[in-house]
Amino acid sequence: MDISYDGIGQTVATFNCAEDIAAGRPVKLSDNASVAECADGNAFNGVTAAASDGGIVPVILRGFVKVPYSGTAPTAGNGIVAADGKGGIKTSSSGRSLTIVDVDKTGSTAVLYI
Repeated sequence: MDISYDGIGQTVATFNCAEDIAAGRPVKLSDNASVAECADGNAFNGVTAAASDGGIVPVILRGFVKVPYSGTAPTAGNGIVAADGKGGIKTSSSGRSLTIVDVDKTGSTAVLYI
């Protein structure tokens, strides 16, 4: 039996976006009701639930999300993470303090509760 956190407790809202954004990317608020992809080291407000379409994108603001990571693997428990500027996250001394539920070192992904 596999353990899955997909969709648990997710709160999703739709935002405007000026550029195309792929699914599963950390994003930050860039203007009123608008988001943009994060640069390296940015704290993120959510993770895109799907790719943008026509200048809008659904963003997961709360709940469990699976994201790629780069650099040093995060550790399960409470940790600080930031965007890595490549569509994923990285461990950081500044960013967001989140619960890191699961880390897959083979697949370089982490499940976060945001």
